[in-house]
Amino acid sequence: MKTRRNRNPEKRGRFARIFAGMGRVFRAQDGKLRVVWRLLLACSAYVVWLWGATYALDWYFSVLFARMGLTTANIFAAPAWARTLALGYGTIVSFIVNAGALALALGAYRLFSGKTFAWKPNAWAVLVGLASGGLLAGAPAAIFLAADSVRIEAVYGVSVSLAVMLAVYFVACMAEECFCRVLAFDMVRERCGGSIARIVSCGLFFLAGSGWALGWIGALNLLLMGLVCCELYDVWGVWASLSFRVAWSFVSAALLQFPGNTSVSRPMVALYAVSDSLWTGGESGLISGLCVTILLAMGILVAVARRISHGRTH
Repeated sequence: MKTRRNRNPEKRGRFARIFAGMGRVFRAQDGKLRVVWRLLLACSAYVVWLWGATYALDWYFSVLFARMGLTTANIFAAPAWARTLALGYGTIVSFIVNAGALALALGAYRLFSGKTFAWKPNAWAVLVGLASGGLLAGAPAAIFLAADSVRIEAVYGVSVSLAVMLAVYFVACMAEECFCRVLAFDMVRERCGGSIARIVSCGLFFLAGSGWALGWIGALNLLLMGLVCCELYDVWGVWASLSFRVAWSFVSAALLQFPGNTSVSRPMVALYAVSDSLWTGGESGLISGLCVTILLAMGILVAVARRISHGRTH
């Protein structure tokens, strides 16, 4: 039996080299997918889930309310359960979407690193994070009230909705921290070092928080907050950065609702702006105030000084 011979071995070798070169673009020397492609895949899946799930759930509830005959005109005449569902469906959507994003981030971490996320919290890390986040929101409130830059609009006290919002904030912050820190920070640091890991992690955090819509002070503060989270994560782990985020969000939007900070739940204390919007953030929210810029910068300086004192420069 005759066999067909390759009449042009040089051409065959050329194609082999081209395919080998293409393989090196996507895979590192150890055979694993390069970090940039892993991050691109994770980011794409994350964005597709957030947008797709949000729109799908919004569509579902709009159809449900239409079939129930609920409108803005008759919502307060509807039964209590229907009224509660109509007014709070946004919280349900947020919880489901962020819970799915958390599962996606943990799945990507397991797929790309081969490791399993350690759920057991460190008490000291949680305490450091809660104290830092609570101070970042509570200290400006005390300063602004003393300077009469903001005033108390109403005191509503404690309600069940605060516990609901705490759960939502926890899941939302956990999803972002697992994506920006546990997944992105660790992968980039392993290949490129801590400095590049901080830049990439802060950039993803900025995008996840829609920093472009906050004005230049708000955008700067969001980047600084991402850097603070990186420092907390680098030293104490994800439970420190997570606790910091949850404390900040819960205190500034639910316990003490600053102007511009919206929450589905009724806050414990509602504040309104009087003056000095550059320092307080005014109607743009506390995240857009220079006071927060100074506090975050001080926290970063302390973290950098600590790293230098321990002989670490990156």
